[in-house]
Formats: sequence, structure tokens, C-alpha cells
Amino acid sequence: MGSRIGQFALGPLGTGIAYLVLALGAIALSAGVGNVAIAWPPSGLMLAVVLLVPRGKLPWHVASATAASFVANLIAGSAPAAALGYTIANLTEMAVAAALLRRGGVCRVSFVAPQGLFCFAMASLLAAASSTLVAALVSPGAGMAFIESWFVTVLLGMFLFAPPIVVLAELPATQRRPLRDRTDVAAAAGSLLLVTLSAALAFGQDRYPVQFLPMMAMMFAVLRWGVAGAVLSVGTTAIIGTIAMLGHLPRADGLSLLAHVRLLQLHLVAMLAAALPMAMLLATRTNLRRALAERVRLLDQSELLSGVGHWRVEPGAERPYWSPAVFAIHGLPPGTPPPLLSEAIDFYHPDDRERVSALVGEAIETGVPFRFESRLLLRDGSIRHVVSQGERDFSSVDGAIGLFGLIQDVTEQIEARRLLDEARRTAERAAEEARHLAETDMLTCIANRRSVIASLDRAIDTAARDDGCLAIALFDLDHFKSINDGFGHAGGDAVLRDVARVAAGCLRHGDSIGRIGGEEFLIVLAGADRASAERVAERVRLAIEQRVSIGLRRVTISAGVATMGDDRDRDALLERADRALYAAKAGGRNRWCMAA
Repeated sequence: MGSRIGQFALGPLGTGIAYLVLALGAIALSAGVGNVAIAWPPSGLMLAVVLLVPRGKLPWHVASATAASFVANLIAGSAPAAALGYTIANLTEMAVAAALLRRGGVCRVSFVAPQGLFCFAMASLLAAASSTLVAALVSPGAGMAFIESWFVTVLLGMFLFAPPIVVLAELPATQRRPLRDRTDVAAAAGSLLLVTLSAALAFGQDRYPVQFLPMMAMMFAVLRWGVAGAVLSVGTTAIIGTIAMLGHLPRADGLSLLAHVRLLQLHLVAMLAAALPMAMLLATRTNLRRALAERVRLLDQSELLSGVGHWRVEPGAERPYWSPAVFAIHGLPPGTPPPLLSEAIDFYHPDDRERVSALVGEAIETGVPFRFESRLLLRDGSIRHVVSQGERDFSSVDGAIGLFGLIQDVTEQIEARRLLDEARRTAERAAEEARHLAETDMLTCIANRRSVIASLDRAIDTAARDDGCLAIALFDLDHFKSINDGFGHAGGDAVLRDVARVAAGCLRHGDSIGRIGGEEFLIVLAGADRASAERVAERVRLAIEQRVSIGLRRVTISAGVATMGDDRDRDALLERADRALYAAKAGGRNRWCMAA
């Protein structure tokens, strides 16, 4: 079967106890008939358990019944090994029944439909057969009489005891109202006694006209027991009235017995006419109350799961109404009374209290709904972020002003947003570092070839757009190979770093410098005309000559300077600067030349 067909009233422990009691009872009864049980009720009990208990709880019921089976077999005098074997046989029938009726989904057990009854019968047969097979295997010396007895008793136990348990469980709650405790028992007995005494006083004497008493007693019974109370009252009244009439009691009113019968019938009709509508109305009210309670429960559960609660401030009330989720959001256990209105603001963070009070006060005065994000300071010192919203609410009775609102726990969202912002900042820093590494020459810590060429392209575009000036200076170190040969690559690297540092310090704001390869450097002079470019080139040459050295040797450079022509071509500009650089070297080095 794909789903359960009813509700099972016992828990796992109750199942085990019931199993043990039924088993011991069957064993005790079998003692008078040659130790052969007529039926094995525990099998019927466990088949009902298989049909009724939810899947997640079924293993606990089976485990409890298994323990009870082992104990029962021990009490019956079986050796531990035999008791274990018989318990395994009983466990096998449970497993087979569960496999056939819970997992297959082929049919649904029913005791009113032919197909459902056939499904139940076949499952019972297979479960009993499997249990018998295991019992026979664990009892090698057992004969056919044992096998037949085991099979029949187990099968009869399922056939006789499972159906009534399942049928009772299938009945809706409105059709069965058990006496739950001593109060219920006392109330039922009191109602029956009151109806009986009222009917006896009404029909057992004719001196006082108190025929209205059963009606009053019936009303009390209906209020307490509903339709059952109505039926019980009318039935009891009918019995008492009939007994009184059959006793041929003398009647002072002189009416005949037949007339009294008619009066009794009319009285019973009147009682039914009054009681049944009232009972049905009460049942409707009860069902509506249950449905409302269920909706409230689901609402409370939904609020708890979603972290959203609702609250209301009644006009003139000292305390607000809080739904369970509001208590949870404030970190208060269920059952805690809401705070006084004058103390509710204390739950908010001190930095938020003035703003919260102002928004709520404005809503009360002007009727403008409010919505704000704030922080709650819980009793354990932790902070919870919430979003509150509400509006003015008018009493339906006198129009007094109250408030209704919602509060939502957004701590996880705020924390997620914080983590997201932190991750974004980390990613931005990583991207900036990666960009810096991609555009920086690792030796000199100035722009690399790709970066300085990109700067040149941007400067060309800007000069072309604004019809401005642009110049470049291309320089390299004089006799750098001899520096490497004389001082090693470490010495040469140190010279390159010093040259880059000194040259960068000589540039104007907006100029850029980069190493384009080996000992060669490029300076981009944005907005520089010929004269400005010459001044910068001379300033760089002189500064390097004066400030960069290795050992006792001064380091010098040769540079080629070029201004942008009308063609505004980058490659042409670099080529002209390169030719000017070679001209400077040919002219004796430690100088710069202006390109033609």
C-alpha cells in the first residue's frame, strides 16, 4: 500500500506491552487445551501496526514487539535458543507483511471492498507461511502437527484481530470520543445519572408536573457530549418513561395509558427536535474551532520556519500580543509574557531606540505606515537584525487606535550580505593586484612594456582628440654590457632599479615611464611640446649621471626624443625616437638627440 489507512493509538512501548499481554494471554488459554493456542493475537496486532504506523516510526514498534516476543517465549518455558528462533519467525512475518503492504503499492487493504480484502488475505497467508517456514527451520525435531499449529494460529490471529483494530483506527475522530481521563469518566457518569434522575422524577410520579426536567438534563449532556449526549439522553428518557408506563402507575390526571404513551412519544420528539439541531450546531462550532486552531498552528509554524512574526497592540492594553515567532526572534522561550509597552523599546539596540520610537510614534499620530531595519539586543548579548513594518489599526468596537505589524529576522541575510561585500572587496583587491602584476616590471617596479605602450596609445588618442602635443623619450644605459660583465647580473639589476627610480623622480605630473626591454626605457610625455621634452630629457640624463653609480663608475644614458607628427602613428613615433637614440650614441653617448 502506498500510504497508511488510519492512525494507531499506541506508541512503541505500548505496542510491546500489548504484544506481551496478548502473547501471555494466548499462552495461558492454550494451557487448558493441550498447549495449542486457538489463535495468536500478537500476529493480528502487528499486522495492524504494519498497516497503521508511519514508516519512520515502524522500526521502533517492530523492535519493541520483537523484545516482547522473546520475553514471552522465555516465560512460556522455551530455551533461550528456541525463544530466539521463534522470535525470528515472528519478526519474519512482520517483515513480509511490511514488504507486501507498505512498499509494493499494488493494492490498498480494506475490509469493505473485495479487492482490499483479497489483498489482506493474501498478505496474511504469505506472512503466516514465511513465519511457519522459519519456525520449522529453527525446530528441526518438530513434526507436521507443530507446523500446522503454527501456521493456523498465526493466520487466525491476523484474520481475527487485525480487522477490528484497523477498522477502529479508520473511524474519524468525530465518530469516536474516548474517555481520556477520570474527569471524563466522572462527567459521563454524572450526565447519565442526571438524565436518569430527571426522567425518573418526570415519569415516575404524577404529583408534580416536572416533565421539563429531562429536557434540562439533556441540554447539559448535549453541551458536554454533543450528539452522543443527545442520543443517550433521549434513549434513557425513553427507557425510564417506558418502565414507568409498564408499571401501570396510577395517574391523577385520569389520562389513559395510551394517552401517556402519546405524550411520552411527543416528549421524545420534542427532545430530539431540540437536541439534534443544538448538537449539530455545537459540532459545527467544535469543527470550526479545530479548523481555526489548526490554521493558527500552521500560521505559527510557518512564521517560525520563515522567521516572520506578527504582533498587535490593542487600544488601552499594557502589553502587546506577540505570535510565537516574535518570541523566538527576541530570544525568549515560549510562554514568556510579552513585555510592557514601556519596556518593549529596551529590546532594541541603544543606537536604534530613538529612531524606532520616532517612526512608531509618527505612525500612531499620522497613520503613515512604517518600515525600518534595526537591531535587537538579546539577553545573551548577541545582536539580531530585523525588519519591522506596521500600520495603525482601529478597533472595530469603538474606533480606538492600535497598531498591527510584522517583524522579520534578517540576520542571515545581513550576514550573507556582509560576507558578500567582503568577498567582493577581496576579489577587487585580488583583481587590482593581478592587474598591477600584469602591468608592472618585476625588476624595476615601474610599468612594463605592455603597460607603457598602452599609456602611449591613450596619450596619442587624447592628443588627437584635443589637438594637443605629445612627445616621447627613448633611452638606454651606456656600456651596460660592461657593467654586467664587471659587476655581475646582480650589479646590473641594481643599476637598472636605480635608473628607473631616478628617472621616474624627474618626470612631470601625468608623465609615465616603463621598461620596454633589457636596459631600454620609454618615457611618455603627455601634452609636451619640443621644448618641454628637451628639458625633461636633459633633467633625466643629468640626474642619472649625478646620482647613479656602481663602484667608482658613473652610470650614463643616451636618449632619443621625438614629438608626435601629423600622422599620429605610434610605430612611426617610436621609430623616430629610436633613430635619435642611435644618433646620440654615435655622437659620444651621455647625451640626448631630438628626432628630425
